[in-house]
Amino acid sequence: MVEKSMLKAIGGAAIFVLAILVLEYLQLKFNGFEKFLMGKSKIVINNGQLDTKQLKKLRLTADQLEMRLQNAGISTIKDVKTATIEPNGQLGYELQEDAKPLTVGDFKQLMELYMASLSQTPVSAQDLHNKVLSNLYLKKLITILNQTLNTFSDTFTKKDGLLPDKRPSFSHVL
Repeated sequence: MVEKSMLKAIGGAAIFVLAILVLEYLQLKFNGFEKFLMGKSKIVINNGQLDTKQLKKLRLTADQLEMRLQNAGISTIKDVKTATIEPNGQLGYELQEDAKPLTVGDFKQLMELYMASLSQTPVSAQDLHNKVLSNLYLKKLITILNQTLNTFSDTFTKKDGLLPDKRPSFSHVL
């Protein structure tokens, strides 16, 4: 009796595992089958605007969506270019260009520009302009850098020996 129940349990588990493997294979081979089983993501924010119809279909309020955005570190809806609710319920988003965080690569590029402006080797304003415009959100950082340089130079004078003779500025780039 125990042997029959053990064989039934093993047989049931084998059928279950086989069914899962077949479903996974079909999902990989046919996109329509995957959409049928898993569903597809729903766009809830497009270009900073809420899609209230989609929110109603998902039974989600604007406040609940704002809470999810705040949990992701996003302060306002206008900072989001596109946001989706994925089939698993998670929030996917893409930020507007002005709201994207500064990356290490962007910072290195900005520091190279800054060091070039301090050096005696002349760098054409057009070269600097082209490099900075390749990343649009660096404009904002350059404004902050200019403000920081102004504050720094107001705090320390040239006689302290902390500033070079020529005061660097990025205002010609913007």
